[in-house]
Amino acid sequence: MRQRLAAVAACAVATAAIGTTTAVLGHRDPAVPVLFVVATIAAGLALALVGALLLGLRPRNMLGPLLYASGAGAVAQLMLREYAYTGLRADPGSLPLADAAGWAGLALGPVFFPVPLALVLLLFPDGRLPAPGWRPVAGVALALVTAQVSLLAVRTGPFDDESFGYAIAGGACFPFPPPRSRR
Repeated sequence: MRQRLAAVAACAVATAAIGTTTAVLGHRDPAVPVLFVVATIAAGLALALVGALLLGLRPRNMLGPLLYASGAGAVAQLMLREYAYTGLRADPGSLPLADAAGWAGLALGPVFFPVPLALVLLLFPDGRLPAPGWRPVAGVALALVTAQVSLLAVRTGPFDDESFGYAIAGGACFPFPPPRSRR
């Protein structure tokens, strides 16, 4: 059962990565750093696949969940930001909840980099901390990531996505502009 769940998780991330990469490669906008976005998606996919493999084969190894969460977070944030780019900049108004997707994608950034990757180095190669004295460091690192995501989720707008070149107006916890009246 554990291996099946890991395989489903790997397939989900791979599907999202392929779809997002396909969409990004179709951009004709020179302002979008296509190579950077595709490289980040590839790195996220690689981390998530290794994490899913470890989850399926070695469930007690803490590198598995960390690698999977970090990689899946990278793919998810870029998928959401690509969706927002299409709905806000490439074809404004064409996609529902594009503002919400962009906001969520920007808030997920710290799940991938830099703290989770530092934790990977700390847990490498066997998924255990080098010594019990490192537990507080790992705890602070996880608290830091949680705080970063939480603060990004409640901060006031506007939210600027420098990679995709759009901005979202909004306030804390309510990043979406009021509905526009149709005349």
